[in-house]
Amino acid sequence: MLCILALVFRNKVDINIKWSVIQVFTKHICGAFLIRQLYFNSKFQFKTNTKFVLVLTVLLNVMLILKYRELKTQGSSWWAPIVLNDIVLYFLLYFQMFQEYMTWGQKNLKWRQDLLFDQRFADTDDSENKIQRGIETII
Repeated sequence: MLCILALVFRNKVDINIKWSVIQVFTKHICGAFLIRQLYFNSKFQFKTNTKFVLVLTVLLNVMLILKYRELKTQGSSWWAPIVLNDIVLYFLLYFQMFQEYMTWGQKNLKWRQDLLFDQRFADTDDSENKIQRGIETII
C-alpha cells in the first residue's frame, strides 16, 4: 500500500523516487513468495526457484542501500526513512531465515519426539471421564 501511495504522490516532490518504489514493491512481492515457500510448506527446503528469489531479494536490498544513499543526498525527508526501514526489515528477515535453516533439524527432531510421545500415551486414558464410566458401571 505504501508503495502505491508513494507512486501516486511522487509528482508532488522534485526528487525522482520511481525506481526506488519499484524496487521496494518488487522486493515485497519476492519476500511474500519466500515466506510462503519457506514457512507455509511442510518442509523447510530451498528449491532452485526459492534460491533464485532469495538471491534476487538480497540484490534488491543492496541496490536499495545505494538508492537510499542517493535519496539522502537529494534531501528526501519522507521516502528515504521508509526505504531504510525496509532495508533493515529485510536484513532481519534474512537473519531469521538463516536461523530457521540452521535449527530446522533440531525442530524437526523435537516435533517427531513429541508426536511419538503423543502416539504412545494416547491410548492410556486416565481422565475423569474414564473414572466416571467406571463408577457408573459399578452402580
